[in-house]
Amino acid sequence: TSDSTKSYSDKITLAKSCGSSSIDIDILLPLPRITRISNEFALANEQITVEGTYFVNLNRFAFSPDGVGGAITDFTRNSLTLTVPSGAGSNQELVLYNTSNDAGTSVTGISFHNLDAIICDFDQTNTWEGTGGRVIASTASSYPAANGAVFVAEASSIAAGTTDVESMRLPVSFDKQFDYDGALSSANIALKFELYSKYDWNQACYDIEIGYRTAGNETEFAYTYRFQPQNLDTYSDIYVGQWNTISLPFNNFTLQGSPGTFVQSFGQLRTVNYLVFRFSNPASGEVLSEAAVAMDNFRIVVIGTN
Repeated sequence: TSDSTKSYSDKITLAKSCGSSSIDIDILLPLPRITRISNEFALANEQITVEGTYFVNLNRFAFSPDGVGGAITDFTRNSLTLTVPSGAGSNQELVLYNTSNDAGTSVTGISFHNLDAIICDFDQTNTWEGTGGRVIASTASSYPAANGAVFVAEASSIAAGTTDVESMRLPVSFDKQFDYDGALSSANIALKFELYSKYDWNQACYDIEIGYRTAGNETEFAYTYRFQPQNLDTYSDIYVGQWNTISLPFNNFTLQGSPGTFVQSFGQLRTVNYLVFRFSNPASGEVLSEAAVAMDNFRIVVIGTN
């Protein structure tokens, strides 16, 4: 049935040489499964979009383990919108309940205010360096509803085929180690962050480098990725004018200087102290007039293993 508030029914027909008979049965659907939260660092009283599968007979939600939540009144089989309640703390899992009080949770890597995996949040965990006119700024009216200090990067008149100056980088003294399994596939590890764009993107992109370096050795190892929001269908209609969580699996990052060599496992990224963002305009014959974004809560998480 297309009505997500009804039970799903079907019919079994038994065919015999002398005729056939049928019986109505109820189909037991799997529990609801969350595959995406639009903004994993949303503040209290903000709306978030939750996407997933088997959203049937839902009636309430809760953030676990804190237990705060509310009613679910409007949803489809794959999407719902809810308002973040006051009191939802850090490192929470969003749980969806149906009318039978069965609980559905998230796939690996979808969590609310996950502070354990943070590389930098510009407040409590590491102070990154803004360069080339980029700034680390507190919440401003031009980037509303930010969670404390954020990184603001704005650029204009970037000629076609050129890259802007280095926008943001970690201090070389920073050193972040993870206890994830080194053999874990790079497809199951992602760089996540929240992004707010003031304008629609067309040909602009961000060139990202991540890796490890020591003083006097600027590229001990580094992997790169060209992030182009306009090519991500999931975000194309919603990332402008509001905060959204971006997830970039590391199997899309290539070894710097070797475009065909991709990150294979987390063992290649176990220690990280190097991350650089640069505005880039790869289009031909078109000047990038203006781009303005804010970013926050950079983290490395395990994704999609269940």
